Amino acid sequence: MASKLQKRMTLRRKLHVLKTLTNSKSEVKVEKVGEEFLVRVTCKKGQDVLVSILEAFEEMGLNVLQARVSCNYFLNIEAIVKAQDQGIDVREITQAVHKAIGKQDGEGTQIL
Repeated sequence: MASKLQKRMTLRRKLHVLKTLTNSKSEVKVEKVGEEFLVRVTCKKGQDVLVSILEAFEEMGLNVLQARVSCNYFLNIEAIVKAQDQGIDVREITQAVHKAIGKQDGEGTQIL
């Protein structure tokens, strides 16, 4: 039990440092699971952020197979998407989502 808690605290500390370094208020995680991608987004609530993210998916040729959205204090999205084009990778999806979030925040976030 203690080791799980220590790992979780270490991960949260690293995530906090990463957010501070990138000066980003959003968190995007994309994982490839078979032929599909699991996309997790946490960002501050704003007008049409969800719409911008879904439009980014559409522009990339991603079909949303399943999605779960909640917005209590932050906007949380967990979506399973499948690419029509097999050439799309995790990094491209991550950049597109960051760009969609940045467009709404006015930040113009760019991930290298």
